[in-house]
Amino acid sequence: MTNFRLENQIDQCAVLTEDTLNEKIIKLWSKEALSNECFYQTGYETILYNQSHYYAIETVITSVLPWDKELLLLGSTEACVALKELVQKHAIAGHLMSDETINITNVANALQFYPEISHVLIHIESPEWLEQFAISDIVKTIVLAGREIIVSCDASVTGLDDVVKSMITYLVGSFDEKDDKSFVVARRNKLVQTEGNARSLHYDLYANWQWSMRKRTSVIEPMVFQ
Repeated sequence: MTNFRLENQIDQCAVLTEDTLNEKIIKLWSKEALSNECFYQTGYETILYNQSHYYAIETVITSVLPWDKELLLLGSTEACVALKELVQKHAIAGHLMSDETINITNVANALQFYPEISHVLIHIESPEWLEQFAISDIVKTIVLAGREIIVSCDASVTGLDDVVKSMITYLVGSFDEKDDKSFVVARRNKLVQTEGNARSLHYDLYANWQWSMRKRTSVIEPMVFQ
């Protein structure tokens, strides 16, 4: 029998299907025209939340980070401080790198100095921020160091995957006009590995995804393993 608390929680999310896939999510991901079927074939899953952007970030972080690993935060000073406070609630160590200190050399040095870091969270506030910090080169540096990437992105950014070339593992976004609507785009073959890793039933990305697939209306069958 499904736990009532779990069912009550994950009823607030849904996998986006042909009928509900929001145009803004596709535009954020790529400037190329993508149907729902084509997006599925990219190897990523989309999960929509009736919750705030920070709730979605919290769910991803607390579900995907191994319990003995740490997080590197890249973004504006204000965003990094807020995110560090968020991860500290779950006893996760967060290392900050903000504003003018963000560059390829500093990122590479931090990942070498702190082998406990398993994931890097990049908070992108605007299209200009993408260009200012040469995000595509930083992403390559992170991937070459064997770390996984979580991106928190403002909905005003477009074509993110056109820049990072499918090197990110998780993308968290929201809708400008709705404070209580957010979404997660997750690489499917990494998402399946998060089963049982969530620190809280209230923030369980894998359970959210599994429950919401029950409502999938697309003719494409859910593909658990890639």
